[in-house]
Amino acid sequence: MAGCREKPVVEIQPSKVIVAQVEERDIQLYREYTGNTSASASVTISARVKGFLDQMLFTPGTMVQEGDKLFVIEQAPYLTAIESAEAILAKAQAQLRFRESNFHRGEKLVTTKVITEEEFEQFRNEFDQAQGDVLKAKADLDQAKINYSYTELFAPITGKISRNLIDVGNLVGGSDQAEVKLATITRMDPIYVYFQIPDSDFQELMCTQQLYDEPAKQPKLQMVSLEEKKNLETTEQETISLSIHKPFEMSLLQATVPNQRTNQEDWPYKGMINYDDNIINASTGTMTLRGEIDNTDYKIYPGWVCRVRMPFQLVPNALVVHEQAIGIDLNSRYMLIVNDEDIVEYRNVKVGEHVDGDMIIVTSGLKPGEKYILEGLQKARNGDQVVVLPD
Repeated sequence: MAGCREKPVVEIQPSKVIVAQVEERDIQLYREYTGNTSASASVTISARVKGFLDQMLFTPGTMVQEGDKLFVIEQAPYLTAIESAEAILAKAQAQLRFRESNFHRGEKLVTTKVITEEEFEQFRNEFDQAQGDVLKAKADLDQAKINYSYTELFAPITGKISRNLIDVGNLVGGSDQAEVKLATITRMDPIYVYFQIPDSDFQELMCTQQLYDEPAKQPKLQMVSLEEKKNLETTEQETISLSIHKPFEMSLLQATVPNQRTNQEDWPYKGMINYDDNIINASTGTMTLRGEIDNTDYKIYPGWVCRVRMPFQLVPNALVVHEQAIGIDLNSRYMLIVNDEDIVEYRNVKVGEHVDGDMIIVTSGLKPGEKYILEGLQKARNGDQVVVLPD
């Protein structure tokens, strides 16, 4: 009868999956921070003498070299001041010669009683005063030359110069008014990077930092008297470096997305930490560090927000997998392993740090070289037979 016929058996086809192998390699762990780039030096060009601005000898926004002439303030009054000081000096020197001659003549006359001691003392005083007048005239001449030198303003550093803040023809300088800024120069090579790290991270860095020039030498603590302390201060002492000197990497691309995973190529700028502050900020619990990066192509500008990462722990023989292959089951994480017979095995795993963008360290539950399901995780179940597709 039709109602007694057997239902056809539906054959379930094995799920098709793509697998990857558990990698074993040494992993360098990093920690990331947010920072700001800063010029390695910044100088304000200001007028030091009063006068009308005569010349501007640079193009705003360009690179200038140390020693380049930038501005000229009217020089005529200062040249006149030099000539006047030279004339006063010549007059003082002539007066000195006359007073010196009187003094030496008086020395002979006083011995023969031709003049009195009081008259000779008058010659001596006039001679001394003439010497003082010459010294003052020389100092005034030197000051006049210094003031004249201030009429030409030169670049004290190599860097990028700003626009001129005062136009030619304006009155600048003078002690009777506030400082007049003419332009600013920022040194962009090297470029500095300032960032803050938690005090716990700083303590960890200090523990791994080589504090002594020679590892075998450690500073010796001993009780000494005040006299012995003075003697010790005059002898050669052990040199102890308490600064952090570690490499770091910087990225400008990730500045607006600090939580985004990054790859090695996302950190194109390499540098070294060259400064750490002398105090922990108690309100934030952070330490300020400064790094230095070569910027010969001037692509990095001061004031940019950036991401910084520093190497901390090196994990040898770490097991690394793609993060997308890890599933979450209640409060645990798991992976689906494919054995040599293409049978799926459910495996609880524990994970560590993220590395290389989408990779993650597995601290337990896996063996090197095991195959795990990379794509098709939702189709496979523990104990299922699967078909492994080529990746």
